[in-house]
Amino acid sequence: MATADVEITKVTIGATTIRAIGDAAPGDVRTTRDKYQFEWRDNLSPIPLIFTSAPPGLYSRVDFQVNDSAVSADAINIIGHARRGGMLLPFEIDNNNSEIPIDVGINTVLAPREVAMTTIELDVADLVDDIDWTTVTVTGDGRLYITDGDPAMTNIVSNLATAFTQR
Repeated sequence: MATADVEITKVTIGATTIRAIGDAAPGDVRTTRDKYQFEWRDNLSPIPLIFTSAPPGLYSRVDFQVNDSAVSADAINIIGHARRGGMLLPFEIDNNNSEIPIDVGINTVLAPREVAMTTIELDVADLVDDIDWTTVTVTGDGRLYITDGDPAMTNIVSNLATAFTQR
């Protein structure tokens, strides 16, 4: 995300479970994965999550639980730069304690012996657009730092719950 005031270079989100929910497999183990880490940085997209044994049908939702997991030390970690007082300073948003249920509406039909793909996007700008960077703590090494318990974290967590959509 390139704007005059904020640039995000890396986003990591931990998930304890991910489920593709459809008419043929509501909560089925064939459409469920445990312990996953989503990572976006620069032009790198997450590796596709594949459900090779998913039964044919209409899939209407993808649900996942954001939290730190065995493969991700953070529930949410966002790194970038933000403008404060005319200077572009590095920042880190580090959340370890949130449990955030995410429910993404989709409309994907999986026909027998076919492959179907659903792309889900994260609106990264929405996560940080209401942060007042002038109130964020500056660390000893000159970084802006938001962590669990900071007032800005409440909005970030709440924004994450609605920032995913099917493309």
